[in-house]
Amino acid sequence: MSAPVYNFADYVSPVFDEVIEDMMGFRHDQYLLGGGRGSFKSTTTSVRGYMGIMDDPDANMVVFRKVKDTIAGTVFARYLKTLRQNNLGKYFKVHNSPQRITFTNRHGLRQEIRFLGLDKADKSKSAEFEHGYCKFAHFEELDQFAGWDEIHTVLESIGRGGPYFQMIGTYNPPESLASWVNVLARTAQPNRLVHISNYTMHPRELQERWLGLPFLREAETVKELQPEKYRHVYLGEPTGTGGEVFKNVTIRRITEEERAMFKVKRNGLDFGFTNDPTALSQSAYDRKTRKLYIYSTDGGYGMFEEDIMQLIRKHELEHQYIICDSSEPRAIAKLRLLGARGVRPSYKKADFPRFGMNWLRSRAEIIIDPVTAKEAADEFTLYQFDKLRDGSFRNDYPDRDNHWIDSTRYAWEDEIRFAEGPKIFT
Repeated sequence: MSAPVYNFADYVSPVFDEVIEDMMGFRHDQYLLGGGRGSFKSTTTSVRGYMGIMDDPDANMVVFRKVKDTIAGTVFARYLKTLRQNNLGKYFKVHNSPQRITFTNRHGLRQEIRFLGLDKADKSKSAEFEHGYCKFAHFEELDQFAGWDEIHTVLESIGRGGPYFQMIGTYNPPESLASWVNVLARTAQPNRLVHISNYTMHPRELQERWLGLPFLREAETVKELQPEKYRHVYLGEPTGTGGEVFKNVTIRRITEEERAMFKVKRNGLDFGFTNDPTALSQSAYDRKTRKLYIYSTDGGYGMFEEDIMQLIRKHELEHQYIICDSSEPRAIAKLRLLGARGVRPSYKKADFPRFGMNWLRSRAEIIIDPVTAKEAADEFTLYQFDKLRDGSFRNDYPDRDNHWIDSTRYAWEDEIRFAEGPKIFT
């Protein structure tokens, strides 16, 4: 039986046109499709699976849920619905025990979409096929898996035997910015594409036809009565759990056009030496909009003065001011001898770190480039108040995992002193 010819545009929202084009060209190996309720990310992935199998007579697919018992009523049902909606039932055969969907290709050979629970990661080792190889892997509700190490174990097992392989993870971003999948989505990788969508991005006609008016009315009700829940559930935004220190952070690429407009730039350095990382940060501030841009970070463990000097030269900062951790006067003096004439200690006053943190938190927005300032992106988003036994949070700032935060705070101490007024000059 010859395979039908399908047009993706008939079955996929325009929101995913570029993603589908990328997948068809195998431009990336990994795809993270995050989004809120009704974003069509899982529908799009199921269509991709069917089309991929029909296009390649050697292709097979494995669809994973963390817990096997959740498959039937969720992702298996989703794939069956896509099968019916696209009139593919005469080409594919459904098997309920074990759960799989098969396709007999033009050579009379059987290809397969197999559904597995990953209660134990080594279950994936049994994913051998009658014909061909595993070309596609779909991890539904990606955030429910134990972490990237678990996913990587599976990929090492099934992602071999053929010339191409695509991993697709679909998920609703968890509330906490510290969730492993939210961190993964912020971590730039050349072989990974991250796409976030929500129902409002689709044409109204598709919203009404595919989601239905009751869904849309419920979404509007939640938007009016519970706006934060709406942002998380329907728009797919990690809204936080209440303990995040910086709720004004935006993680995105900072364009060359924006960088060219920077007028007020500063550099900061936090010493780490052996046990903590040395942290160098470069940032810019727009006083009119009160937006802080962190566009470059660097550093590492086990760095001594000569290593730090190489770091300073690497970023061409040897003739610029760099505000440093004042607790290391000997290190500052040695850096000056090595040629970094602009290094100077940060301001000393007992309450000044708190003033600095308050200043950072009160900026209209802190924009951090996840590629060129990855360390700051991680620290600012993961930094949280300590939780007490009753579930509330302490109101003081934890002194840990804040090295690039501190270097940014040092960099802007003059701005902070000016903002806080005469009380911190005494």
